[in-house]
Amino acid sequence: MAKAADKSGAEDTLYIGIDFGTSRTKISCSNGVRKVVTTAVGWPKDVIAAKFLGKNVVFGEEVLKHRMSLDVVHPLENGVIPPEEEGKKKKSRNTRTEAAKALMEHMISLSEPAGYKNVYGVLLTPAEASLEEKQALIDVFGKNLDAILLVSAPFAVAYGMNRMENTLVVDIGGGTVDLCRIHGTLPVPEDQKTLKKAGIHIDSTLLDLVTKEFEGAQISTNMVRLWKEEHSQVSGVRDSAKVTFPVNGSPQDSDISDQIRQACEGIVPDMVESIRELVSTFNPEFQHLLRENVLLAGGGSQIENLDNYLSDKLEIIGGARVVAVEDPTFLGADGALRLGQDMPDTYWQRLSES
Repeated sequence: MAKAADKSGAEDTLYIGIDFGTSRTKISCSNGVRKVVTTAVGWPKDVIAAKFLGKNVVFGEEVLKHRMSLDVVHPLENGVIPPEEEGKKKKSRNTRTEAAKALMEHMISLSEPAGYKNVYGVLLTPAEASLEEKQALIDVFGKNLDAILLVSAPFAVAYGMNRMENTLVVDIGGGTVDLCRIHGTLPVPEDQKTLKKAGIHIDSTLLDLVTKEFEGAQISTNMVRLWKEEHSQVSGVRDSAKVTFPVNGSPQDSDISDQIRQACEGIVPDMVESIRELVSTFNPEFQHLLRENVLLAGGGSQIENLDNYLSDKLEIIGGARVVAVEDPTFLGADGALRLGQDMPDTYWQRLSES
């Protein structure tokens, strides 16, 4: 069992809120540094690629820009590091675990830790991450952190926004949708749910729908991700989504608004059922308050009209008031930072002694 971290001399401690997401990773630091990086790591494929790039490892959007020259690894799947395939274990540089370690070392370096005696990190996890999955995430940090604290992503959002009573947070990320009912205490397992249909599921569904609709369409996952981020919407919005992609090698302009709406709506049924379950198993005296305080966070919260669409679907529980946050980018990381600065010694795990 790891010993609790010593928070004496707090002025010498840098606190970092770490939102290690399947699609994007964000940090918010007590020294004012805030950074967001696409969750991707790339190693040059050969000596020519290394000479061309001038680097031994590449991170974030630079990976996507130069991906033809790189062995690209996306470290997370559904918000956690999945078990490595046996064949991959022999290529230690290219495993998801090694990619996660490299990315976290890079993110900690971006926090400008020089001059601080201690660096403490609060790491967001999926609401229903297992003990094994949490430990795999902790192991990634090695000597880059002196102490670590894990907290579920939707709880950190609520904490950062001071929405700590009778609120149901739905955090829609790239790999997971995480739900948590907030009632003034740390959540217990029955307060939380994790769903596997999230942003990446929308991408894959949109890719399938467009390739079926337009014969000969040549489309990459990165293309549909960009389309989704620009045009995402659900029913009730009639904005056109005009995009250009090659069809048998020739560029073609097409309207894919119907396909985008269908793909985005595909994640809603599981969300509705999970909200229904979390509300119906809450204290009956307070269920009406929970229904009136459903908060959408995460990148997926910005799908146009999703709040109204979800409100309509929640008529099955007598209706609900659903509100999307204005800017979700750093909400989780900011909440994690605030939580770390407030938590007593006994909640921290010192990595050097684990």
